[in-house]
Amino acid sequence: MRRLVRQLAGRCARGILPAEWIQRLRDPVLAPGYCRRLIQELETAVTLAAKPDPLDDDYWTAVLRKYAHIVDKGLQRPDAEAGHGREACQQAASALAKITLPTALRDSSVHWAIERLRDYERLQSGQDLPTAERECETREMEYDGLLASIKARRSARSFRRRSVDTETVGKVVEAALWAPSSCNRQTIKVFGTHDADLASACMATCKGATCFGEYVPCFLAFCADVRPYVMPAEAWLPHVDVALGTQNSCLAADSLGLSLTLLSWCHRSDDEERRLRELLDIPPHCGIALCGAMGYPDKSGPAPLRKPVESTCVLRRASARTHDVQEEGGIPRSHRPDAFPKPVDKESDSLSPLSF
Repeated sequence: MRRLVRQLAGRCARGILPAEWIQRLRDPVLAPGYCRRLIQELETAVTLAAKPDPLDDDYWTAVLRKYAHIVDKGLQRPDAEAGHGREACQQAASALAKITLPTALRDSSVHWAIERLRDYERLQSGQDLPTAERECETREMEYDGLLASIKARRSARSFRRRSVDTETVGKVVEAALWAPSSCNRQTIKVFGTHDADLASACMATCKGATCFGEYVPCFLAFCADVRPYVMPAEAWLPHVDVALGTQNSCLAADSLGLSLTLLSWCHRSDDEERRLRELLDIPPHCGIALCGAMGYPDKSGPAPLRKPVESTCVLRRASARTHDVQEEGGIPRSHRPDAFPKPVDKESDSLSPLSF
């Protein structure tokens, strides 16, 4: 009888209460008040990922890229053979069948995914795959030139009264698309404006937008579509994917004579979140990771000096001495430049490859 009552109560609750409240009642957890926003954001992401709505082409193309990436990894194995990866191939094919808009079907990343599925079918039928090996492309920019560009980038807070045109904004965003992303989902979305008045209104929602001049010609909000992620296990991956793309955009902006100054979104209030979403029409399924003010710099200060690589890069090797971190001169042995492991002699006892 008690079991029947509990079942009836559960059915009634599921018919009345939202899914997140059912989960709270099923598995209640006490948490300090300062975790409230973090928990709310995670619950929102879990809900959106569990029942993505609307199921538009942005969602299905991201799912297609994810499973095509899994298929592609299998095809790149030196011992690739037929009979493996069928589930990932089926998931990718299912996502492809749900893409409807012609613009989405013309997406180059969709074409890439289709080619991977074709390669997979070739492998299953015993055909030879197109060779994946090719010589490394010659790059015009060598390491020293790349590092010089990275070091030259500045975060300006005073901009010339010069607008940023649509084509230039597109170039900055294009660079973000070529950053690596988890499972090749490419979920980054950039909402912005190059209207100075609207940019000013957007800047007012960012607590980090301090010490700027009166004129900001362009504002960008870097977001991620959270629906294609597996929640809650991948709760932080949207921010990681966006951050990787944003660094590319910063360097691209600098190469075009612009400065893209990043603004933290961590300290916003609920009202500021709502206001920015209204100003740029950002949908609920796009989580805002960070923002940026962009323009042609009028002036900027010198770059803050960086800490030495010796205090950042710690290399290890598999040996009995791995945990030997005796300090000499106040610096751990493993942090000194001369502590970086040398190539391992194949005749020695330490045969494992170097690893971070």
